[in-house]
Amino acid sequence: MVMIVGKHVLLVEPDYYTRFPPLGLLKLARYHKEIKKDDVDYVRGCVPKGKPDLIYITSLFTWAWQPVHEAVKYYKRLYPESEIRLGGPYATLLPEHAEQSGAKVYRGLVEEAEDLMPMYELIPKWNGSIIFSSRGCLRKCSFCAVPLLEGGMCRVKKSIKHLVYPSHTKIILWDNNFLGSPNWRTIMDELQTLDKKVDFNQGLDARLINEEAAERLSKLRMDAVRIAYDQKNMRNAVQKAIERLSDHGIKKRKILCYTLYNFADNSRELFERIRDLLNWSVVAYPMRYQPVLELPYALEKNTYVAPKWDKNQLETVASLRRVVGFAGTFPPYKALVDRFNETESFGEMLYPKKRLPRPTKGQLSLEMRPVPIKRIQRQKPKWNGDLDWMRNLNSS
Repeated sequence: MVMIVGKHVLLVEPDYYTRFPPLGLLKLARYHKEIKKDDVDYVRGCVPKGKPDLIYITSLFTWAWQPVHEAVKYYKRLYPESEIRLGGPYATLLPEHAEQSGAKVYRGLVEEAEDLMPMYELIPKWNGSIIFSSRGCLRKCSFCAVPLLEGGMCRVKKSIKHLVYPSHTKIILWDNNFLGSPNWRTIMDELQTLDKKVDFNQGLDARLINEEAAERLSKLRMDAVRIAYDQKNMRNAVQKAIERLSDHGIKKRKILCYTLYNFADNSRELFERIRDLLNWSVVAYPMRYQPVLELPYALEKNTYVAPKWDKNQLETVASLRRVVGFAGTFPPYKALVDRFNETESFGEMLYPKKRLPRPTKGQLSLEMRPVPIKRIQRQKPKWNGDLDWMRNLNSS
């Protein structure tokens, strides 16, 4: 990647929804500032900043392309003499569409910055070191973009200590398949030594959670363990993983399981997978599949309807997540577990054939009694100054 040395560089994160700061841009900031001694600024959205010679704009999901194009258009108009380069997942997956923005598209990772500490000084209120101890994945799931973006298991690190920001109290692993890395034991030893909170944010492969992995995980300070139950043929592996984690002291309520739907499954199969998880006393988190390459679906979220699904079924799942779920999940509360066991479909849950009389306060168990919840007004917290984020890690 050709760099402009000794010039003013502007790093831009478009104004799309994200829980996390832009890791790639923060690494580029470190690369330019410390390796090339460049003058570097970082902004979110369309914010004038100096007179840049080079502007990097990052991207996220393919369906979040519009804020990216808006940012390119804005900075091209504001700084017509500046070179604009566009990178990130969207630019890598749909380069031809990304080129329509008018920016020069860069595909893939910036290797020169891959092993550098991100410049967290630019976002001092952020409290989590985001790390890839490996890239890629040993699986080749047809619904996943990782094989396209990063390929098989690669760029495996021997150590991550140099990527942990001293003042951070949390380490966030973004590995696509942490337990599939040949160095996972070494990294796990470092995590235990560092004694900070750990978040395997991309999830762990349930098929690789053996007794050793479960024991090692139980020794880490974690708020939750994420796994996935994406297909019905994973049933036995997922159940065994949950049992092993529980046997080693990890509470089942702290296990969150993603359940992919709207892909090769149908509504009935998803219902059964969620019922399995609730009966195993873990939290189910349905995740709707959306193509990242097939146009036009890749450009607009929740537009794709798989062959075995229809719009009404998808809307019913979405409604149930709002009505009986919590933050989009199905927690294993007894009343909800019983309801899944008493019914045979999402439609029956949402539109019961026979309505039961409303129980009196005396008949309600403590678990079923409604709890008054103060409505939270949605706001945009701040990283620093005029750099806004969408959600603080500690309040996620």
